Amino acid sequence: MPKNVTQARFERYSLIAQQFGARTVVFQQAAARLLDLNVTQLECLQLIRHLGPLTASDLAREIGITQASISAVVAKLIERKLIAKQPSPKDKRIRLLRLTDGSADFVDAIYDKHVARMKAIIGGISDAELDIALGFMQVVEQEMKLTAIELNRSASARASCQAE
Repeated sequence: MPKNVTQARFERYSLIAQQFGARTVVFQQAAARLLDLNVTQLECLQLIRHLGPLTASDLAREIGITQASISAVVAKLIERKLIAKQPSPKDKRIRLLRLTDGSADFVDAIYDKHVARMKAIIGGISDAELDIALGFMQVVEQEMKLTAIELNRSASARASCQAE
């Protein structure tokens, strides 16, 4: 363990991180339920929004799920008219997933109260404090992405072994 990470310091972080993680899951489940989606569908919608347009393969790699799983998610989002496939401007054989007109507004509408409360919280801290918090969140987000991909791969491998 690095010198400046004492056991007590790590435990302090770990407790808050676990509480934050649990609240995030519950928050995402509630938001997805209001939209009549599951959490994976909502997260894929948000990833397409923020990283897209993306191919289905890129989206599957981004969250670490199989092509079969991503196909089901994409089909549901297309059926709901939240996303659409479009030809890539660089290669017409490649299909990119993009948000449809109005789908971002559809999702954003459920977060109005949360956004107002977060603006009040952010308004109460300095730019320097916000920069530190956001920098830390970016590092943790990348670590969580890698861990989620690893866990999804392990779960897929376990499911494949059990199916044989």
